[in-house]
Amino acid sequence: MVEGVNTLQRLTALVEADPGQADVWAELAMICRKVDVGRRLLHEYAPDWRQPQTPEPLSEQLWPRVLELWELLIKQARETGQPAGRRLKLINSGFRMLDLWRACGGEDGPGIARVLSEFRAELEQLVHE
Repeated sequence: MVEGVNTLQRLTALVEADPGQADVWAELAMICRKVDVGRRLLHEYAPDWRQPQTPEPLSEQLWPRVLELWELLIKQARETGQPAGRRLKLINSGFRMLDLWRACGGEDGPGIARVLSEFRAELEQLVHE
């Protein structure tokens, strides 16, 4: 049996990977599409990030950790010299993730405010490069 893709576990693994590798970037771009085009992020996907038979949206409890991991991925992209277009795509998806978090009932506490501040700082730095 082929296992599905657990979103939180994959994001955790991607933080450990080199964002410059083609397969890593392809996976990050796929997540961006799920967020930006699909306007949702599921708890788990079928292999290769395909739609599962029974979609289960990411729970409100997991969103803060997902946002923290995404923040790390954005910083890592900057620190490893990824092209501006890639970084902008990650930042844009980060803002969209915040919208999705709020839409599922998430409230902005100190941790989320810090993540939002970091997304803004990364965008500002990118604009002035």
